[in-house]
Amino acid sequence: MKNNLNENNKIIENIPFALIVVDEKGEILKLNKKAKELFSISKGENLFNIKKNFPPFEDLIKKENKKEISLENNIVLGVTSTPLEKEKHLLIFRDISEEKKLQKIRTDFISFTSHQLKSPLSEMRWALKMLLNEDLGELKEEQKKYIERMYQTSKEMTDLIENLLNIDKMEEGKYFYNFKEEDIIKITQQVISSLRGKAEKKGLKLIFEKPEKEELKVNMDEKKIDICMRNLIENAIKYTEKGEIKVFLKEEEKKVIFSVKDSGEGIPEEKQDSIFTKFFTTKKRDFSKNGFGSGLGLYISKKIIESHKGEIWFQSQKGKGSTFYFSLPL
Repeated sequence: MKNNLNENNKIIENIPFALIVVDEKGEILKLNKKAKELFSISKGENLFNIKKNFPPFEDLIKKENKKEISLENNIVLGVTSTPLEKEKHLLIFRDISEEKKLQKIRTDFISFTSHQLKSPLSEMRWALKMLLNEDLGELKEEQKKYIERMYQTSKEMTDLIENLLNIDKMEEGKYFYNFKEEDIIKITQQVISSLRGKAEKKGLKLIFEKPEKEELKVNMDEKKIDICMRNLIENAIKYTEKGEIKVFLKEEEKKVIFSVKDSGEGIPEEKQDSIFTKFFTTKKRDFSKNGFGSGLGLYISKKIIESHKGEIWFQSQKGKGSTFYFSLPL
């Protein structure tokens, strides 16, 4: 027993993460070799009072369980707080400096590439639109069909680039909001009107179940909520082959709930946990049917709704369709 304890202590002492056990008042009860080296602290000191190397940790112990901190020597640490018995907490500090550098390189590359592609794609769309409008001469039906497909592809590529740039702004903290009191019923009607043609082209009915009130004011960024509504309705159109799509808006317990119910294929249970992650799609898309999805729409929608202090969720069963919801406080 004693040998096992010594062996465990030796492992903890030499683990490559900094480990610190504190009580509710921040007193350091235990720490390993890495923690001593990294922070120049010792047992018995109070973690909350150490200003040189630490930001305040009261919130981490009482409210949160994960955060990132930056030290003066360009080291970025990922911190996890785990409650132990008798009002003690284990703090685990992991050096994520290299991960953050790689993430920045990747983000910079995506941002640079997206900006470089944006202008030529816009020109391509403009030229294709001129051809479709027959500004440069009459087209045969077969020619028109192929140009229409090219135009749709260029539009979806432009949307993908816009999504990538939005995510870049979100991760850099530069995705700004303009909150105003807006009528969410009016905005919903505008989004549905703009997408009705897309639904009817697939033989789908797009129905809006309006609330009883003529007006429903919500403090929100109209353009950002438009993006969320559009993402949810367009997803429903993409994944529904026949039947109808219903959009609901209702007031409930000091919040408004927007929902989109489809009669599509549903989401397999094993994939439901990943639905709001970046680049996630439920299956490989058949472009001839649905176009190519970026897998970014739901991720962006979640970020937008959370920034509005709302919630986003869904209910789905394979073969029986899906319903996506988001709520906003009134």
